[in-house]
Amino acid sequence: MMKKKTQKILNDEKKIINFIINEDKINEAHLLQRLEEIEAHGHENINIHSRLLKILTELDYDNAKARRIWEEIQKHRNGLTKRIGRDIGFRVAMLDYFINLNKSIKNPKIIEIKLYTETTRLIMIDELTGVYNRRYFSQTLDRELKQAKRHSRIVSLVIIDLDNFKNINDTMGHQAGDRVLKKFGKMLRLRMRTEDTCFRIGGEEFAVVMPDTNEPGAFSA
Repeated sequence: MMKKKTQKILNDEKKIINFIINEDKINEAHLLQRLEEIEAHGHENINIHSRLLKILTELDYDNAKARRIWEEIQKHRNGLTKRIGRDIGFRVAMLDYFINLNKSIKNPKIIEIKLYTETTRLIMIDELTGVYNRRYFSQTLDRELKQAKRHSRIVSLVIIDLDNFKNINDTMGHQAGDRVLKKFGKMLRLRMRTEDTCFRIGGEEFAVVMPDTNEPGAFSA
């Protein structure tokens, strides 16, 4: 029961973060309003603040600390607004906060959320198959193994190698091989569960990371 509840929280977190970012990627006021509305509905177990700070600053905090930092940035913003006589905006206040108060950012960069999310997506995605690439596989597997150990959870890793793929390239050409890889990548994306993540980790090798899934569950997925 606890595992199901934990997974539901993780799924809700993903949906909420994606909703906030994707609904209006560049409207700061809207993002803050949505966050306040979500907080008002009592989603205290969802790591909204830590995820948003990660997106905006690339800094990692647990959600309790991230919430405190978020509140401190809001207070800093209000103070600066009063002194300057105009609303300076959340991101400007955040930048000033980390440079002059928290001092966690040494070489700050300012980037639109829309550009950030699109650039990050392109870096992580294998262009041919549309699944995540080997670089993101290493990051994801390391994170899931640490979380599984920390929370006494189960995680399954499925490695898939396409049989006789070399024969397709040799007899039908590399374009035919690319079509096979592309079709297989699409099939993986359609079949995987919301909580699973699939990757291309080699020429014809794929992997699926499956949180909260035992061996029988991985085979039947």
